[in-house]
Amino acid sequence: MTHKVEGYQKRLFLSLLIVALLLLGGFTLLLFSGIIGDSIIVKILINILLITFIVFLIVISLGILVLLESIAFKKVPKSLQKLGWLSIKVLYPVVFFLAKLFKLDKEKIKGSFIAINNEMMREVYGKIKGDDLLVLLPHCIQKASCKVKVTHDINNCKRCNKCDLSAILDLKDQYNFNLYVATGGTAAREVVKKCKPKGILAVACERDLFSGIIDCKPLPVVGLLNQRPNGPCYNTIIDQQELNDKLKNMLREEC
Repeated sequence: MTHKVEGYQKRLFLSLLIVALLLLGGFTLLLFSGIIGDSIIVKILINILLITFIVFLIVISLGILVLLESIAFKKVPKSLQKLGWLSIKVLYPVVFFLAKLFKLDKEKIKGSFIAINNEMMREVYGKIKGDDLLVLLPHCIQKASCKVKVTHDINNCKRCNKCDLSAILDLKDQYNFNLYVATGGTAAREVVKKCKPKGILAVACERDLFSGIIDCKPLPVVGLLNQRPNGPCYNTIIDQQELNDKLKNMLREEC
């Protein structure tokens, strides 16, 4: 199985979003059609609610079109991205309900979402200064046998070259970005609050990247999947070339 974002089919998540929109719209119209009121005031209120919901569905539909545009044209203005994220936040619970109902692979769906997210983030490429960028790493990137604690201070690393932290610290020296190793989602959110970055490059598995990207919006987040030759959450590694490429894409040239 692939552990590269680019290996996931973006159309999977988009297709499920569209199905979720149709189901939500159909269910609501059936609900409204089943409400009968003799009072004129009740009928007026029902019509107002129905029109409001139809307008809401149109806005969500436009958001899905923005997501399609991000795939087709590779770059979407930030002002339009808000529509895309609105449609995702409203519909993703329905998407995962469908995944559970039809026994679809949730990891593939989350990977598809991350791929779409990265396409939308092309709008911020080349606009972030080094000290405004936060690179978040999972704690499993460190060798399980290592006795040095780096989750509170990355500079504790001895750079022994037994894990990928040494090479990443070399990149930190080069580009001057903020670098943290997080023990989990809660710790990662606290780091974001403390650091107040203008952009994030996050390395994690599909599950943690999905929840992290959702939690951090509207902050720009680019996701990079870790490699798991030893299974999940144990001695994971990072594709150094992919990390370097994403850093160069996000950062200003003077960095």
